Amino acid sequence: LPFPSTSVGQIDDDNRLSVIYSAADCFVAPSLEENMANTCLEAMSCGVPLVAFDVGGMPDLIGHKKTGYLSRPMDGSSLAEGICWVLHTDQPSNQLSFAARHKAEQKFSLRYQALRFLQLIKQLPTESRPHSPPSKWRAMPTHYWLLGKIDPLIVRYLSSWSFYGGDLLHFICEQSA
Repeated sequence: LPFPSTSVGQIDDDNRLSVIYSAADCFVAPSLEENMANTCLEAMSCGVPLVAFDVGGMPDLIGHKKTGYLSRPMDGSSLAEGICWVLHTDQPSNQLSFAARHKAEQKFSLRYQALRFLQLIKQLPTESRPHSPPSKWRAMPTHYWLLGKIDPLIVRYLSSWSFYGGDLLHFICEQSA
């Protein structure tokens, strides 16, 4: 690389990972297709401004020139401009960092997401939900319940073994009980 860089290898410790993210001046996600990158959310939660292509879910994460920089899709020069802008912006050095951290806390915390799901669930018609669970309920995705196709009791059980959404579903069930 034509600039100083340091390889940190594989990181298995969340505290160490947080320290490493926090030491960065910006986080570059050069993905050509991306939905909602966990690495970007992790960087934002550590107060690191993001630079990425304006694709997929990146505009949901990055407020252009507020929490980072959205580059023109598949344009390496635009990505480089974004990196330079973040590193050399006229904004106070910590303004982007505070904005990135604030957005991560306000829009992507487990609590916020659970409350948003709960709002959606409360808007769904209850008459469309079955009184007894389908026979093959284990194979049904969580969003079926959100659409009123699975009884809430099943979701309580799913929350005990769901890999990704367990904590989220548990919080929703507690709030809706």
